[in-house]
Formats: sequence, C-alpha cells, structure tokens
Amino acid sequence: MAMFIVSFLGIELPMTVAIDRTNWKFGKTPINIFMLSVKWRGKAVPLFWMLLDKEGNSNQVERIDLIKMFLDTFGPDSIASLTADREFIGQEWVGWLLNQDIPFDIRIKSNTGIRHNGRDCSVKDLFKGVKRGKIRCLKKPFTIFGCDVYLSGGPAKNKKGEDDYFIIASHYYHKGVSKRYALCWRIEQLFKELKTSGFQLEQTHLTVHQRLSTMLALLAIAFCWILKVGQHLAERKPRLVKKCKHGRPRYSITRIGFDAIRKVYWSHKKRDIKFVLLFLSCT
Repeated sequence: MAMFIVSFLGIELPMTVAIDRTNWKFGKTPINIFMLSVKWRGKAVPLFWMLLDKEGNSNQVERIDLIKMFLDTFGPDSIASLTADREFIGQEWVGWLLNQDIPFDIRIKSNTGIRHNGRDCSVKDLFKGVKRGKIRCLKKPFTIFGCDVYLSGGPAKNKKGEDDYFIIASHYYHKGVSKRYALCWRIEQLFKELKTSGFQLEQTHLTVHQRLSTMLALLAIAFCWILKVGQHLAERKPRLVKKCKHGRPRYSITRIGFDAIRKVYWSHKKRDIKFVLLFLSCT
C-alpha cells in the first residue's frame, strides 16, 4: 500500500518523514491512530499507521516498530529526516534513532533537565538571550534522555498564547531546523483534512482495528487522488492559490481537489468524470 502511494505521487527517495497521533472516542471506545506521513509538495501524505489498543501516547517500542515498517519497505537509507512532537521522547527511542543513523528533529519540552557548566538547569536556560522569532543552533552536543544530541531553539508562544520556548533535539548540528520541523505542522493539517475539514473520519462507527485500518487505506488513496487533482488545477489556474492579505493561499490544494471531484460527480458529465479519473493513474 505504501509503495503504491509513493509510486502514485512520484515521491523520490530519501523521504522526509513525520510521526504523530490523533484520537477520539466512539461512545466509550477509544480510537487512537499513530501515523507516519511523508512530505509531498509541502503536504503530509499518510503512509503507515498503527491502531493503538489504549488511550494516550505510543510507547517507545511502538515508535521503533512503525519506523522499522518504513525501513523494511523502502530500505535503510530511505529517510532524509524524521520529525516528531514533544510527546515522542525517551532514551530507548532516541538511542535507537542514533544507532540507526536516522537524521531526526524532535521537539522537546522547555523544562527538560540538562547538565550545563557543572550545574543542573532547564534546557530553556540555554536560549534565554535569543530574540523572539530567531533560532539559535548550538554547536556542541548535550546529553538528554541519556543520549548526546544537538539543540536548537528560541522563544515562542504556546497554543494558549503563553510565553514558551521552541526547542529541537537533532541528530547532528545544522541550521534550518524550523524548516525541517515544519512537516510536523503539516501532519496536524492532514489529520484535520481527514476529519473535520474533509472526510469526517470521526463520524465512522467502525471500532474493529482491521476494518478501520482498511478504511484508512482507502482514505489514503482518495486523499492522494485529491492532491493530484488539486495540484493540476492550481497550476492551470494560479488565481486559486494566490496569497491573500494574511499571507496564506485563498484555497488549499486539498480543498481545490476535493471540491473539483465532488462537483464533477454531481454534474454527471462523462467527459469531466473521465478527466478526474485520469489522475488515479501512476503515470
């Protein structure tokens, strides 16, 4: 399934990978999806997922297993970089990524403890002199979760609008961390498009994991189909994605493709139906 999607969209190796989790409840039954996505033209595309038998975060073994599924399918050098949010931390997990030589950028909590200049402090103390909107990349490694990693960060606002710090732990020293980490925000947008802004995934009554996973596979194909149609129409009609005063495009590629396919099928025009069906080809 993953190989089909990569061929379908023409994604080349190595790939930029992000992991994240989305969850809701159907009655008293928790639905908890742990997903791996890859980058395609600024969008996050679903490729692998696990249905967790619990509420809350994945454990370190589950994260390793999900990445192993990807590596077993595409090869040991198929990951250009891996990004993850603050809940995906731990010594076994980070140590395994280092041992496998997988480049990563994982956000960590600003109150994470470290040893600096012979004293214990919080990691945010390393970035207190950074101006808002700027990122400082430290050239020497620090030991966090029992592993030596390189840190980058600066002041930011959290989701509640409160002062906080944006801090990334990386496999090696490099600049441009915020750009590489951007795929984490893209996978959050993917979840929104699979749920409230598109396919209404949360309204499913499926709770059996095998059936829900099969439906996710069909949604993944449909989502990629929508992206291909939307991308084609945006290239033909640039005004659709022209940026507004707030700096964002008027319509997203997903919305353009979604509306186009829906309109075609309501119109019952065979020529238009044939046109959108052409985008289901891998050629």
